[in-house]
Amino acid sequence: SARLGGLSWAEGNVLGVQRTQADVPGWLIPELYVEYTRTGDARNLAGVFYHNAQDILSLVTLAAELCAFLAGDEQPADGVFPGEDLYGLGSLLLDLGQSTRAEQVYSQAACTCSMPSVRELAMRDLAYLLKRQDRRTEALSWWQQLAETAGAVYACEELAKHYEWHGQDLEQAVAWTRRAIALTEGSAPGPGRQETLA
Repeated sequence: SARLGGLSWAEGNVLGVQRTQADVPGWLIPELYVEYTRTGDARNLAGVFYHNAQDILSLVTLAAELCAFLAGDEQPADGVFPGEDLYGLGSLLLDLGQSTRAEQVYSQAACTCSMPSVRELAMRDLAYLLKRQDRRTEALSWWQQLAETAGAVYACEELAKHYEWHGQDLEQAVAWTRRAIALTEGSAPGPGRQETLA
């Protein structure tokens, strides 16, 4: 949420909370405190106390909302959370052993992330989750998307392994292997590149 405005974004978009005019922006708080220590005049600190109290109440409420969500079966409604937050939520659900819900949230994240690096992580983790569940055909489309849109060498490798071992299509396996080699040779030199080529 920090990318979208931090706690104030979550308050307005998740909790439906609006701060009053008594609030002061967080960036102003250190300056107000320094002024107080210099002058001894505490009148401007009322807004700081309001701000901090609101932060604490909002964090408690967010924690309760998150706990209720994790204990329940519902999925987040479309558009409620940014894709980047959905990815984090999917990882948490997977850690809690809720793979069905994690799959749904990863899928939402893969379609809604605005940051390409996080979208890649969501697609990658979803593809590996499907592979672990022996749902290789469903994972294929995610591997292909990763290979084509993100130039992910690991996705090319997964596609090559699939076509060699499960699809019995050696031509496709060789094509994806060559694509992985070309992507690796086009990357920056270094020890990781040699290891990937090997």
